Amino acid sequence: MSAAWVWYASIQDAQWIWSANNEDDVSFGIKLELNRLPSTATLKVAVDDYAYVFINGQMISACTPYGFQSVVTCNILPFLVIGYNSIRFAATDTGGDAGLLFRIEITSNRT
Repeated sequence: MSAAWVWYASIQDAQWIWSANNEDDVSFGIKLELNRLPSTATLKVAVDDYAYVFINGQMISACTPYGFQSVVTCNILPFLVIGYNSIRFAATDTGGDAGLLFRIEITSNRT
């Protein structure tokens, strides 16, 4: 990623990431452990050029970002489970600089 490149999309407290080798196809993943289901769970994601989002092995078709100019916001609560959750991004760059940006926002009402 060149220092002169500027993406238009931004997400508070998140930074653009990509592979150190600047590969065209990369996969990023995180594990999220929940001891109870939250009240809300939202994923915000942007990518240059496009990506598929998988939660616990299921592709989330409503959350397929394309292009670096806008952020896609998705409700991911229906796909989360108590215990470990796998969230994976399969991202592709079609040339030039590349990047992935995401943030997961979870709120919980303790009762």
